[in-house]
Amino acid sequence: MASVLTRSMSLESSPQLEPESPSKRRSSALNNAMSFFLQLDANTVLRGNVKFHLSVDHIVKHAMNHGLTREQITTLIKIIVHPNTKISQAIRTKLVKCLVPSSKVPQSAVVRVISWISTRVFSDPGPTNLHSVLLRWILLIYDYIDGYDQLHKLYDIIFCFIHSYLLLPHACHLLFLLTRKHDVKLFKVQQLLQLTRKVGPESCIIGLLTIYKVFCPHLVPMKLEHTHKVYFKAHDSTWRSTIQEIVAANQAAGDDNGLDTDRAEIKIRKEKAFIQKSKRQKLLVPEPHSASEEISKETDLNTTSLPSDFEHIHYAQLDSFSAYLEALDKIEYPSQIAAALKDKKLQLLLSCHPDQIVITRLCLWIQHVFAFGFRNTDKDECEKYEQLLQMLLSFSQNVQSFSVVEGFLECSLPLWDGQRFTPLIFSLITCFKPSTYNELHYCVLDPLHRLFFSCDVYFKSMCITALTKLLHNLSIINYGNMSSQEEQTQQEGNKSARDATGDTVLNQTHLPSSTLDNIQSILLKLISFLDAVIVAGMMMEDDHYLLQMTTLDFLELVSSLFQKCHIPLVCLPLRVLHRLLLSDCPATLARLCEVINSFREAFTAVRSNRRDAVTCDTTLANQVSVLYPTGSKSKGVDKFNGLLLDIMGMLWQGRLFQERSNKLESIFHFKPPLHLADKIKDNALTIYMGPAFLGLAYKFLKETQREEKKIHPLQIEPFKDRYLLFLERENFPEFKKLVSTNIKSRIDKSAHL
Repeated sequence: MASVLTRSMSLESSPQLEPESPSKRRSSALNNAMSFFLQLDANTVLRGNVKFHLSVDHIVKHAMNHGLTREQITTLIKIIVHPNTKISQAIRTKLVKCLVPSSKVPQSAVVRVISWISTRVFSDPGPTNLHSVLLRWILLIYDYIDGYDQLHKLYDIIFCFIHSYLLLPHACHLLFLLTRKHDVKLFKVQQLLQLTRKVGPESCIIGLLTIYKVFCPHLVPMKLEHTHKVYFKAHDSTWRSTIQEIVAANQAAGDDNGLDTDRAEIKIRKEKAFIQKSKRQKLLVPEPHSASEEISKETDLNTTSLPSDFEHIHYAQLDSFSAYLEALDKIEYPSQIAAALKDKKLQLLLSCHPDQIVITRLCLWIQHVFAFGFRNTDKDECEKYEQLLQMLLSFSQNVQSFSVVEGFLECSLPLWDGQRFTPLIFSLITCFKPSTYNELHYCVLDPLHRLFFSCDVYFKSMCITALTKLLHNLSIINYGNMSSQEEQTQQEGNKSARDATGDTVLNQTHLPSSTLDNIQSILLKLISFLDAVIVAGMMMEDDHYLLQMTTLDFLELVSSLFQKCHIPLVCLPLRVLHRLLLSDCPATLARLCEVINSFREAFTAVRSNRRDAVTCDTTLANQVSVLYPTGSKSKGVDKFNGLLLDIMGMLWQGRLFQERSNKLESIFHFKPPLHLADKIKDNALTIYMGPAFLGLAYKFLKETQREEKKIHPLQIEPFKDRYLLFLERENFPEFKKLVSTNIKSRIDKSAHL
């Protein structure tokens, strides 16, 4: 019994072994499996090796259920990239799929992977599918890497991966995530463009070029087609979901003290990306902010403590025009230049000190925002687009030193249906400043030409009005400085030189002749374009009165270009003039008479002026050279004289089909058909017999004849002078002015009086 007691006391006094926990057993099995791989040598036979296959199964089972720690990921990557040729590509790929982190991934492991891939990129036979899987793994765990500074130092090495078609989409995606402004270089853009010409416009290449264009738009001058909704396709969805589930489970269990902070950082970054994406979708103009403010917030330093070479003054700190002028070279543009659309101070800065790179950035932003704007018919989106258009219009009117509407017109007008935002778009068209007529035709005239013939008369009228305003703006903007320079020169050099009316005689312009010739050519071709389009529109709309009124506005502007705008150009839109001559509206004919008088004054001024000017009609616009205008003077004068004889013969003299020399062509130079020869008289379109004047003639005869007497418009012919006074009383004084100006007997009589 004593021996039993002694044995029991010894058992109680000896320490009892605690049972091993399941997690420790799993970790021990995983470590043993990895140790097996680390101890492999060239003499180890793997075919039929049970321990080898069990080790692989242990790693797969543990990784897919619990994930790997940082140290385990580093060890497994060493196994995968080990140069032992015994391990097949399939086994290595299977082990890559086991790189599922439990919390974070060490940056050193990712750097080792990139370094190993680069050894095959620069050597034959090139990267394999294993290298592609490793690159895809980096993209999957990118948000879980514990740092990016060392990885970013390998940016240029990763950029070399784009030359491998197998690695191209994943390399572009990784570069997209790593790119900063100082990474964008011209040679990289050139290589991407060359690769695009070789393999086509792959979405991944376009995506990388897009982020390059955001940072440095001046290095990516090409237009990027936004036809790809997703630049980088999502791969390995099952693998991705496994990683997310294991990381989320470990975060919930609180295995890592730093997981809460890491999770918060990832959540903030994703929320920020979502907010930025939603802003782009809602087309909101960003708020202005300064890069110096961002530096001070991120580094907890005041901007005043920065080196003097990097000191910039934020534009918001300047509250006066004198402060702008004093600090003009130190003012910092905001990171989001699109904020200038609604910020008056930025508009003032751009007006005083325009920067071509900043202007290009703004144009590209506008072009990008409106690329798909007119395809969305949602009511809320349309309201936001309308607000943006109003901002763009206000900006274009305030900042007139340069134009930013080219990108908008180029990408939006071809997609426009002609119904939404019509007044705003036509107003923006009037702010366009083309450098050549081809640019004007491509961006504005060609898209409007298609809409013009498919829309109603009201759209046609608005279109003509907008293009007339554009013609006026081009004339004023390009020739405004010229007239002021001429007036100043006249006042200083020749104050006594004045013409008969007392106006200063204009001298030769001081602007470059090539610039003036280009502007003059644009105006001439635009007038010719409008002349042809208006006549076609009138034929479609049966000479609608609204169309006639807008056309007369166009004619009044064209007739005053030489007199009021000092443009050495007098161009007759003959097609429109001939069409309006046959109008059945007395108001149209009255205004047309005023236009004819204005053209007469312009041609007279050209003959008496010492400056050369182009005088022609739109039928000869493409044949007239603005460089040698002297040969076109006689042609333009002959055309106008023929037109003037037609009008006077039709409205006043009753000589509709009069004989005339070939030099002065006539619109009525033809013989009527035999069955109409007796019905159409020479006085059929006079101011008392024409269809447009029958109501006025009837009213005149009712006032001047007895009630019982039968009346006929022919009774007015002996009393045409009195009838002109009646028309003047009825608010049509233009007819009397036309007759008094162009009938020789009346001119002599007025001079004698």
